[in-house]
Amino acid sequence: MFVVFALLSFVMFAPVVMLPIIRDHGELLVEESRLLERNTRLRTELNRRVVMLDAFQNDAVVNERLAMLDLHYRKPGEDVLTVLPKHFEAAEVDFAAAPPVFQSVLKIPSDWPEPARRTEAWAQQNGLIDLFLNPDVRPAFLLMSGGLLIAAFVLFAPRLPRKQPAMSRVRVLPPRSVKVAPGRTA
Repeated sequence: MFVVFALLSFVMFAPVVMLPIIRDHGELLVEESRLLERNTRLRTELNRRVVMLDAFQNDAVVNERLAMLDLHYRKPGEDVLTVLPKHFEAAEVDFAAAPPVFQSVLKIPSDWPEPARRTEAWAQQNGLIDLFLNPDVRPAFLLMSGGLLIAAFVLFAPRLPRKQPAMSRVRVLPPRSVKVAPGRTA
């Protein structure tokens, strides 16, 4: 019975502690993937701007085209027709990417083992994940878990068997003979 109470205590304690940690880990993985994507887009934009800067500094053809487009520079006796629309600008980088869609509350990655994902799906269908993640109910589960563990130790704690005194240590006295004085009866 001790083992049953201790096991029930663990079954109540483990999800209350581990599910928020797993959820936070999943959220951190989501944030990491979002930041990696943003970092990739920023590196692409940086490389594009470095190429443009190099072209501005070293390429005479690019500078001549920029002067003709932006400053309306014209060589004497030359007519310039603008082919590009006036609202033409460099491609803007969209930093607000849509958050990825997840099928689970815990945001378990797809590379986790299949039994973990099946268990999480089963717990979600039965409403256990929301129950153990509810901050209003968590203290009650922790108290019940502690109460079960205390009850296990108080009621069913394994006890060492009491030692019987060894026969070699007990000294048995021989029966005493009583002497009776003559004339007296015992």
